[in-house]
This record gives sequence, structure tokens and C-alpha cells, in this order.
Amino acid sequence: MHNAHPHFSHGPQAGSADAAERPGRIALVHNGIIENHDALRSRLQAKGYVFASQTDTEEVMRSVDSHYNGDLLEAVKASLGHLHGAYAIAVFCKDEPHRLIGARAGSPLILGVGKDGGEHFLASDAMALAGVTDQIVYLEEGDLVDVQLGKFWVWTSLSPACPGAAPGQDRAGAQRRGPSWASTATTCRKKFSSSRAPLRTRSKA
Repeated sequence: MHNAHPHFSHGPQAGSADAAERPGRIALVHNGIIENHDALRSRLQAKGYVFASQTDTEEVMRSVDSHYNGDLLEAVKASLGHLHGAYAIAVFCKDEPHRLIGARAGSPLILGVGKDGGEHFLASDAMALAGVTDQIVYLEEGDLVDVQLGKFWVWTSLSPACPGAAPGQDRAGAQRRGPSWASTATTCRKKFSSSRAPLRTRSKA
């Protein structure tokens, strides 16, 4: 099913008859609604991307693919600057098989920390991790998380408008000044790492 998660990107396909047969490079799952999906799709089609569905999830995934140049976190950060709407995403790249990037704006996303820190999980709700882990980090609005083997880092957005904000609005919804938000790359600072994470115990109820 073309609309089923996860979506996989095979790279730009214009002029390449066998591109769709290549293994997918970027895989992405997404909760939320991307409001500027038409503009995002048009920009990616101009770069040679061919779409297999009508979902905004596929557009986010192909956007990450278009920015990927060896660093998945940087590709996700670059893509977030083009998104208007609500999202919680988890992104994987076959070229970095031991890394998972998550980001949220307007939709919930949590990080589950496995036993002894040997494994970590991303989910939209703590109950989804029932029986898997009781140690939870609740990601806040605008947060990104870089999950690798046995460790993770959480970053917070420093962009003039947080990812997911409506064009022309900042976190408080006030009118912002300056260049177009859609053309502003997402700038982040490190918030904390796995060694200093504010863990909370998931309620058993």
C-alpha cells in the first residue's frame, strides 16, 4: 500500500527508469498535518522527485532525502525549516543504520529509555511503550532527538519561529518580523544528553 507507513525515499527519479527499484535510503513515519504540502510537493517535483502517494508524510520524507548529505540530523533540521503545520516524525537512513532522528511540533513525541540504556524507543504516547520500558523522556515543543546505540541527545529549536508554527507566527503566536519563515533553516542548541536526561517513570495505570 503506497499510503502505509513507513514511507521510503529512493532519491530523485527524473530520467531514471530503474530508480523506483533501488533500495530506499530514507524511511519516515509521521503523525500530524503539513499545511503547506502542495508547495513542498511542487518544490520537490522540480528537483526530480516522483511521488507514489498523496500523503504529506511522503513529502516530508522526500524533503529529508533532498537535504541528506551524510548527516541525518542536519538533513532533518534543514527540512523542518520548510514545514508549516503539526508533526511528530521519526526518521531512519540506511547509510546510518544505528541512528534514529525524531522531531515534534504540535504533535506529541516521547523517548523511551530501555533497560541499562542499551536500547531506546520513539512513540507518540507512553502507553505505546507499556511492557517495553517505564523510563520516559517527554519531548517538548520544537525538540529534536538524536538516538544512537546506547546514547541520545535532545536539541531544542532556536529558530525565530518554532517548527510547525504558522507562517508569520512565533511560539506565542505573535507576529514575527524578518525574512520568510519558510526560508529560514532550523537552528538548534543541545538541550541534554542521555547522561543527564530528565527521566520520568511511566504510570502503570
